[in-house]
Amino acid sequence: MPLAWPGDDMKKTKTNTELSHAVLRQSAWFKTLPTELQDEILTNSGQRQYSKDEIIFREDQPAIGICAVIAGEVAISRMAGAETECLLHVGGPGMWFGEVAVLSGRDTAVTARALTEAKILVLPPAEFERIVEQEPRYYRPLAMLALQRSQIMLRNIAVSQNLSPEQYLRLRLADLAEMRMSEHDLDNAVELNLSQTQLAQMIGASRQTVNALLKALESDGLIRAKFRKIVISDIDGLRGERRRTGL
Repeated sequence: MPLAWPGDDMKKTKTNTELSHAVLRQSAWFKTLPTELQDEILTNSGQRQYSKDEIIFREDQPAIGICAVIAGEVAISRMAGAETECLLHVGGPGMWFGEVAVLSGRDTAVTARALTEAKILVLPPAEFERIVEQEPRYYRPLAMLALQRSQIMLRNIAVSQNLSPEQYLRLRLADLAEMRMSEHDLDNAVELNLSQTQLAQMIGASRQTVNALLKALESDGLIRAKFRKIVISDIDGLRGERRRTGL
């Protein structure tokens, strides 16, 4: 739904837009883009407000655009079979998503849902196409973002049936931490806003199993578990599972 500010005057609208843009300019990936491309994306994007649990876009539907979270939290998921939903990622301000479908020209491969009230920036496909037609060199950094996300998703699909819950949890936590680092320019002590129920949905295990596995990882000094949060204390230790499995 279109973003509206009750009783707005032009000054207030401009202030809110500037604040939203300031949030996105702190995104680690976005900061790597040429300033001209940053300005093109922000200037030609719209903002939409979503209610808690509202669908932003669904799997197998046309792309709405390249999106970024300005405020709130968004869950990215994919159906695994007819009735099982696999949670892939949960992100907050600074997370970009939806770029894979826009760059490929295909329907979306995932569903995006607002976990809380959320404000989302949306660069429509037509605006993206106009930007890269005018400046083809801008295509590469956007394609690299899409490639990174696609590689992680494909790896998760490939390994989910072949690893133990403990191995898969280690890999997923490492992937999520790396994605959060790319979103926020972090280098250690990454904090993931995830509940144990959400982690269970990610690895296809029970909440009780996840609880026991997190305690073991905490005992090993790899993480610290808090209420609805996981602090990654040793990402290299989690990455060790990737090296051992060759993934």
